[in-house]
Amino acid sequence: MATSIATTFTPAWTARAMLANAVSPMYAAFTKNARKVLELAHQESERYGYLGTEHLLLGLVDVDNGTAVEVLAALKADTRNIRLAIANLAQGMKPFDCITSGEVPKTPRARNVIAYAEEEARNVKHDYVGTEHILLGLLREQEAPAAQILLNCGLTLEAVRARIPAVLARRKREGRQ
Repeated sequence: MATSIATTFTPAWTARAMLANAVSPMYAAFTKNARKVLELAHQESERYGYLGTEHLLLGLVDVDNGTAVEVLAALKADTRNIRLAIANLAQGMKPFDCITSGEVPKTPRARNVIAYAEEEARNVKHDYVGTEHILLGLLREQEAPAAQILLNCGLTLEAVRARIPAVLARRKREGRQ
């Protein structure tokens, strides 16, 4: 029985569940790679005491076999340059002084990105949320640091949205859904 995306999103998750890569009901519709993005973002965010869009973007580009990375490559966006831009952004930030246990709060923009990702999946009638939907969510949150990085790489919401079907079709032909 397919899980409805509309009922799977809850704004917070426990670190223990994410780090164990558990499929909690709130992220049941997320693909394995999309959950890995969230896990990597959470791990990075613990150093700063919050989870922002830049952490989601870093997690996204670190999942090398995700659809989003293939879309970025197809649009000639270099993931090394994206990582460098995130590192430059992080230089101005001070790591959080204490070790967090449990939840690291998401910024409002990071929460919006997750909600947008789910909406993007629903809009194209996908019964899952994949890395490509997270990429679209990042671009939709236009004032966020991650969106600015992507825009500076020459990406637009329209170009990414237009490229996704071809990448998904190629992955399907190759048996890599």
